[in-house]
Amino acid sequence: MSAPEFSIVMPTFNRPAQLRSCLDAMTCLDLGRHLFEVIVVDDHSRESQQSVTAEFEDRLHLIFFRQTVNRGPAAARNCGAGLASGRYLCFIDDDCMPHPDWLTAFRHQFHNNDNVMLGGHTVNVLTENAFSSASQLLVDYLYEKLTSESGAPAFFTSNNIALPLQLFRKVGGFDAEFPRAAAEDREFCHRFTELGYVLVHTPAALVDHAHKMNFRNYLRQHFFYGAGALQFRHLMQKNNQRSPPIESLGFYTGMLVYPYSKLAVFKATKCAVLLLLSQVANAAGFFWQASRRSRS
Repeated sequence: MSAPEFSIVMPTFNRPAQLRSCLDAMTCLDLGRHLFEVIVVDDHSRESQQSVTAEFEDRLHLIFFRQTVNRGPAAARNCGAGLASGRYLCFIDDDCMPHPDWLTAFRHQFHNNDNVMLGGHTVNVLTENAFSSASQLLVDYLYEKLTSESGAPAFFTSNNIALPLQLFRKVGGFDAEFPRAAAEDREFCHRFTELGYVLVHTPAALVDHAHKMNFRNYLRQHFFYGAGALQFRHLMQKNNQRSPPIESLGFYTGMLVYPYSKLAVFKATKCAVLLLLSQVANAAGFFWQASRRSRS
């Protein structure tokens, strides 16, 4: 069998229902089955997820690998990339469902230039969950704000990206020192652009995101985003690179106003309050990580 064009890498951890939904969506991709493989890396879930992937072995070209210890999504993605044989790598999360033309959109863009990293558009489908909505609004705001300031995307979240396998290896993959899904994608994109490569937004590459959240895990997620942000800063300092500037008051004001351009007033107000709380949690995580580093 010839090598596929795309290798889709997906880390998973203790979410069999979400994994099943994601794989089910992949069976509807409009590229021929011979053109892509799906690599599922089980990051040492409580129970092996192989029983889930086995349900799809007759419909997808699947590779399953279970890590012997839980190492975090960055290490799991690197593990999956090490098993890949496609020309292009695509990364997605287990709580995402690609639209049928997801790979086709990436494919068209690579025909224009395949020396780039592509970032698709992610849509929150849990619109009645205020925490999920606020988290996606924050990502959308950062994309729009940072792109308008620099004229090009500054980073992509790792649940919807694609790049040539050779470039992934040249950049060195994700930094496995990041133990959680917190700033490892930002750090990877930074290294990618520092080597002179370009990020290209590909809005036609759509995935639906169904990350169900409550108040506790919403604050927890943004707390660890703050911890990851400090780790990212220290890595840049270690490599004698200039740390990202502290954002201005206007940046945060714009963030709180942003929901009103996207939602009805009541939902926008709820999301604005949650965005404010996300930044409080982010700051707490930042200083918690700083305290840990100073003690060690």
